[in-house]
Amino acid sequence: MKRIGLCLIIALWASTAHSAQVCVDVPDAAVPQFRDAFAASYNYRATVPDPADTTYQIEGRAQRTIANPQTKATFAKRRVAEYVREVMRSHRIEQAVKTVRDAETGKSDPDVQ
Repeated sequence: MKRIGLCLIIALWASTAHSAQVCVDVPDAAVPQFRDAFAASYNYRATVPDPADTTYQIEGRAQRTIANPQTKATFAKRRVAEYVREVMRSHRIEQAVKTVRDAETGKSDPDVQ
């Protein structure tokens, strides 16, 4: 079975010196489902407001739309990267809170760095 890879270089910290490559293999047949699932779950829009349409409020009409310049595939990759970053950020916060609590109670955890 032919598979495609979704590979992302993700800056895990504020500095790009700390980055990782994350790859997800997706079977060809599942690519549309993968892309569509992320698009639906994170509210991808096929059309977006036209930033060049600046007079719609003055004219009392709806703003014109244009085709979204970001494809569903690019959108899905960005959302996967954001998800991984959020998991890492949440983990760092949990570890920091645990370290502070342990310091207050006199405990220490050799696994926390």
